Amino acid sequence: MNHKFLQKFLLVSLSTGFILFALYLSLKTLPFKINELLPTEHPTRIAFEKYDLSFKNELDFNILVHNKKPYETNEISHVLKILHRDLKSFSFIKQMTSFDNGEYLQVKDDYVRLTPFTNFDRKLISSYENIVQKDFLQNLFISKSKKSLLISGQFIDFKDIKTERADMKLLTKRIEELNTYFSDKFELHIIGTKVAQYYYFLETIRNQSFLTPLLFFCLALIIFILFRSYKILVLFLSIMLISYSSIVYIITLNEGGVSTYSGFAMFFILVVATSDLVHFFSHYCQDHDLSIKEKLKFTKEKVFTPCLLTSLTTALCFVSLIPNSIVPIANIGLYASLGALLCFIYTFYLLPYFIEVFQVDIIKTHRLKSFNTHKIIQIVINHPTKTILIFLVASILLALNSRNLKIDDDFYTKFADHHVLTKSVTTFQKEFQSLGTIDLVYNLTSKTLQDNHNHQKILMFEKELLTLPEVSYIKSYNGFYQYVRDAFSHLEPSPYTERRISSLVEMMQTRNIFSNFFDDEQKIARSVVFITSTSSLTTINAINKIKELSQKYKETFTVKEQGFVSLRTYVFNKLTSNFFISFFFSLISIFIIFLFLFRSFFWSLIGLVPNIFPLLLISGALGLLEFPIDSNLVLMICITLGVAVDDTIHFLWALKQNLKSQAAELKDSLLMAFESTNKALLGTTLIFALSFPCFFLAELKIFYQVGSFVILSLIFALAADLLLLPALLIKFNTLVKHKFR
Repeated sequence: MNHKFLQKFLLVSLSTGFILFALYLSLKTLPFKINELLPTEHPTRIAFEKYDLSFKNELDFNILVHNKKPYETNEISHVLKILHRDLKSFSFIKQMTSFDNGEYLQVKDDYVRLTPFTNFDRKLISSYENIVQKDFLQNLFISKSKKSLLISGQFIDFKDIKTERADMKLLTKRIEELNTYFSDKFELHIIGTKVAQYYYFLETIRNQSFLTPLLFFCLALIIFILFRSYKILVLFLSIMLISYSSIVYIITLNEGGVSTYSGFAMFFILVVATSDLVHFFSHYCQDHDLSIKEKLKFTKEKVFTPCLLTSLTTALCFVSLIPNSIVPIANIGLYASLGALLCFIYTFYLLPYFIEVFQVDIIKTHRLKSFNTHKIIQIVINHPTKTILIFLVASILLALNSRNLKIDDDFYTKFADHHVLTKSVTTFQKEFQSLGTIDLVYNLTSKTLQDNHNHQKILMFEKELLTLPEVSYIKSYNGFYQYVRDAFSHLEPSPYTERRISSLVEMMQTRNIFSNFFDDEQKIARSVVFITSTSSLTTINAINKIKELSQKYKETFTVKEQGFVSLRTYVFNKLTSNFFISFFFSLISIFIIFLFLFRSFFWSLIGLVPNIFPLLLISGALGLLEFPIDSNLVLMICITLGVAVDDTIHFLWALKQNLKSQAAELKDSLLMAFESTNKALLGTTLIFALSFPCFFLAELKIFYQVGSFVILSLIFALAADLLLLPALLIKFNTLVKHKFR
């Protein structure tokens, strides 16, 4: 008696400790850094980091003062002074520039000076508008609509991530307070890489502390409703939590903490674990006058092999993501594939051990709730041709619309529409179009940028760029140089004037004036091309046109995109191109598993059909609605394929056993297969369909897009498995019987 008690105590203690420590580790979140999408040694990442080191783009931030009502000069001046005084008190802000402390270049006779805009304090806006007719000053401090003012700033180099998060918390909180203070006339928006990283951190914390517990609660509630047993509920949740915890440990060992992307792998493990557990308990709770050991033996005989095969197909679909050059995607593939195998091991080795130790014997009435769907399957079996035609017509119609499917993303609007960062992004893009940018670096064939011939050629090139429909305006070293030249335009052209211009430019570079366009150490001068949209497709299209235009000037210079845009376009192109590799690898892996299972090319081919249909249905529907798919979401197709094929394997495995062991006709075997699997298949889909709407509460768009995609895929896959698959098998009755008789 004492031995049994000690065994139970140790099992409960170790399991609880294992789970609780993992939950503690899951709260350690990692910052989202765009450069970490690629491996450390990747050339694109190295180039990005070197370029960013020169211009410190990652430390830049902007504050937009948007007018709700027609502005008054004194009020705007007052707001800017408050903001400068208030925010400069933060030690982590290195500098802030607006027309409150900005200067413009004046040349009068032999005098050159930088004049503060505040010299026009009484008629600030009207005077400023006259000054900023110069191309280089447009959109620097005030928008074309004249409704918004811009403050540009830069943070210091933060010593560690903990300090950075604490400082961002102070800053965003202060912006909220100032918004409340100015709420009647102005609204403030702040944006920048560090600010965005902070909001990603908050969302990761929210997912771990709110969405994950909510998801577990919904899963527990639906599982209890289906099985009507507290014993099953406790065992079910125990295995799910142990599976979930195992992935947390693997992620922590590999990365040192949980990131926004690695959190997806943890959610996928819940899907995989739930599928195996539902099938296990649906057979364990069947009406049999057997002992616990005999029930466990019976359950393993019925579902061990199909669950092993489903675990392998799911794991292989996740494995297809591992070769991806995008690090978080490869990591998701690694974690989820290991998790799929661990879930199987825990379900068929650890769970039976729990049941035996605690002597969990489920009362007969506590079996999985039945679903009255026999009439539907009977209609399908009696009318296979009509069923196939309905699915075929739907597939063709939707497949035609899938041609309109557009894969696109926006690195700036990753949060829900109501999120503060999304509102900031929307306002910035509307007022300044300053988020979608392409950084260009010129490689001259001879001399320097200040050489007049080179200067004129680059000026001509940039004027041509402005004619592109994707380009809104350009800020560049060349524009800065032209701005200086224009300040001397009232003087007679002479070698003396040219020397003065060159001397002034060099002096301004030495003093780091307009340093965001020139790096003296690396001799890098850049142009920042602002585009009309933050869409990746628009950005890539603009880059292609820029390269095409630059061919006219190849004897003088060549251009290359650098900075964030180079990283962004590389990631986008790789995500979309790697999708096809991952998809075909998943499809071939599933087909090979089917060949091993059925020893039949025909059956393997038939098994793929109901799993391709949901993809056609969803892609066709999205194409019909002209709804763009996020490039990250494209990879969900491979993952969903691996999860959805589970239903097909369980149904076909049961059918195969019936055809082998009994003399029943195919129709009767189909009905028996349906009888033995429909409760588990419908129950699993119901659990996901009712639990995954929790994702709709997430602030990150990718979460509720993934939730929607998974739910629709599993529902359509189940419909295809229980309707289309039997109809296909009935239609090809002779071939099927021949294979198994």
